[in-house]
Amino acid sequence: MLYAIMESGLHPLSKLNLLFKFADDTTLVVSADSDVGLDQEFQDVKDWALVNKMILNLIKTKEIVFQRPNFKEHQQQALAWRVDVCTR
Repeated sequence: MLYAIMESGLHPLSKLNLLFKFADDTTLVVSADSDVGLDQEFQDVKDWALVNKMILNLIKTKEIVFQRPNFKEHQQQALAWRVDVCTR
């Protein structure tokens, strides 16, 4: 309950980025188009935690990068590796 009350003051620095909060977990989504990068956003979360006397479990903190594949590059790599490419 304490986290739910305290996390209400936690917001992303950029309006293009998203912060999802559920129970005691927080997910930060930083767009490639954002004017504020992941480093700045994550530093803000760490600063917020310090000010609010909360501990971030950095062992459980993960970064996942999603990107659209460059199909031509993927196709060339597959040809170099002699792998069939399915196109539909």
